Amino acid sequence: MRKIIIILTGILFYSLSLSSQTNIENIFVEIENNNTSLKVLRSQIDADKIANRDNLYPDNPEIGFNYLWGSPAEVNDRLDFQITQSFDFPTSYKIKRDLSNLKNEQIEYEFVRQKNELIYEARKSLSELNYLNNVEKIIEKRIAHFTLIEDAYQNKLDKGEATIFDLNKVHIKLVQLRNELESNRNKRISETDKLNQLNGGIDLNLTEITLVLPNISDDFETWFNESATRNPVLNWIGKEIGIKNSEESLARSMKLPSFNAGYLSEKVTGEYLQGFTIGLSLPIWQNNLKLDQARAQKLAVEKLAADQKLNFYLHLKSIHANITRQEKQLAVFREQTKKLEKRGILFTAMELGQINLIEYLMELTIYFDSADIILQLEKDIQLSKTELLKFGS
Repeated sequence: MRKIIIILTGILFYSLSLSSQTNIENIFVEIENNNTSLKVLRSQIDADKIANRDNLYPDNPEIGFNYLWGSPAEVNDRLDFQITQSFDFPTSYKIKRDLSNLKNEQIEYEFVRQKNELIYEARKSLSELNYLNNVEKIIEKRIAHFTLIEDAYQNKLDKGEATIFDLNKVHIKLVQLRNELESNRNKRISETDKLNQLNGGIDLNLTEITLVLPNISDDFETWFNESATRNPVLNWIGKEIGIKNSEESLARSMKLPSFNAGYLSEKVTGEYLQGFTIGLSLPIWQNNLKLDQARAQKLAVEKLAADQKLNFYLHLKSIHANITRQEKQLAVFREQTKKLEKRGILFTAMELGQINLIEYLMELTIYFDSADIILQLEKDIQLSKTELLKFGS
């Protein structure tokens, strides 16, 4: 009898006693290092950074060579040689360099965004795995409990104090629980496979994982303002505004004259001329609409930034409010559920014949469902916090 009560108490408060924090940051570091998609993205970003610096230099120099023969024969042949280099207006090169730096900074935020997405998927799977681990231990305790009931009813049957129908009901419940246990283990294997896949196919050490997420401030406005500075999407858009500003400045500078300079020589029999050549290109026809286009694109990106920030704000505020409601619900439910500790007297009541087996099982189902609800609420809160961390970590 005492053994049964101990098992009941352990079932109910198992989820409440998970206070030891397992450091899972090493798991995330391992996934970051081993994930093949992230490695591909890093290689692509490194290549794009090189491409972004490709237009920082002047156009290629031009070399010309002319050989002209004279006619009639008394006219001497002529040999010309020239090499020229064209240049944009000097301020253009500084603007291009700034633009290249902005693009390379922006592309890093895309890497951070996809890395956060990867960690988000890992956190979700870890939350689910943590939940399934807790469920499995509760099911195992239930099986142990009903095994004791089975033994007790077998003794009663041997003494003629119970019927075979009562014993069969316990048998059926044990079969159901063992099926639940097998199904839960299959789900655990599936979640473990997901995490190993995120880790590049390398098995992770996932024994006794307890996912503990950082506390989220109750003051949403303060939390959002701090998180917005770390949000890779908002930072990416911020860099895009900077890029459009630079592109507008570049379009303005391209309306200024460009230059070309070089060396020129001319050689005729008995004569040799050499010197410098300088030219000026006036952008009268080309790039007429480039500046207008740059201004329009800048305005569009500024509107996009405001729209994205508003959408993030409303979406995250909804999640934050939901977490607050869930935590209050969990606290209330835990407090109410503490009263169920007294339900160990049910077994005594059944032994004394004050309630029958069906009544006992119905009461016990309520008892066990309470533990399930606590685990489910804890998982829901973890998933909501995980989504917040995805946008603000």
